[in-house]
Amino acid sequence: MRNCKRWLAVMLATAMTVTSLQWGSVPVFAAQDELLADEVLLREDVLLEDASEITEDVPAEVPVIDDTSVLEHETVDEEDAVAEELKEEPSVTEDALETENEDLVESDYEVIENDGTSDYIASGKYKNVTWSIDRDGLLSVSGTGEFRNAVRKEGTKAYSVLDPNPWKNYRNYIKKAKVDLKGAVHLRAMFSGCTYLEEVDLTGLDFSTVIDTADMFVSCSSLKKVDLSDKDLSNIDNMGYMFGRCTSLTEVNFGDDAVVGTDDCNYYSMFMNCSSLEELDISGLQGYVFDEYNEYSDFGLSGLFSLKEITL
Repeated sequence: MRNCKRWLAVMLATAMTVTSLQWGSVPVFAAQDELLADEVLLREDVLLEDASEITEDVPAEVPVIDDTSVLEHETVDEEDAVAEELKEEPSVTEDALETENEDLVESDYEVIENDGTSDYIASGKYKNVTWSIDRDGLLSVSGTGEFRNAVRKEGTKAYSVLDPNPWKNYRNYIKKAKVDLKGAVHLRAMFSGCTYLEEVDLTGLDFSTVIDTADMFVSCSSLKKVDLSDKDLSNIDNMGYMFGRCTSLTEVNFGDDAVVGTDDCNYYSMFMNCSSLEELDISGLQGYVFDEYNEYSDFGLSGLFSLKEITL
């Protein structure tokens, strides 16, 4: 088609030239100008035709790329990757259970719930220690050794493994506690969160091997009295929050000339928020110097709103 148009343009130009020569009405150079103009028009037609062929290959609507969706997708992929890494990374407790306590198996714990025929709400066993909660709300613990799995990090007072209390799920039933236990080392959080616990009988509890009583009675908000007067507390190096938030506690008896804790024992917030405590004798606490500057921050006597007398 292009060649046809070009041939017609040449023939037309030639005819015009012959006519101008014959009749003398149009100069030769005018015909040449018209020939050049026709060639320009012919070139424009060709360009338009090429452009139409290219346009036929392009879609009518060009899709718009949504960068936001791409970025969101990449972000989700990154978050999933991070979550997967965290999921695969073992917790400190799990790692410690595998490396430091490889002999621990699920059979070390035994819990029996009341089936409607028992006199107990629940009972259980951990190694050589048994426990039970009767229908009157009495928690009885007896045996030798630890009542649950606990492993300290070497050289620290922190734990790499500290299993929950075996009776944790039944602590709202506990109103009284009687402990006959020897050879225990870790009593941390033994009665933690037992908000209905009113009385404890620790006559049979041997403290001579115990090194940690932190959080032992924390948040026992119904507990009124704790008698430790005949106990050997000299090996304990952590008593932090031992009676923290015992808001009904009116008496803690360490006994005369008692040695309470080691020289570097942690007593931090030991009696924090014991708002009903009126008298307190802490003269037996070792390695602790009481003064007005650490009265509230270090020893944790804040919240003792009823305190009338303190013996240092």
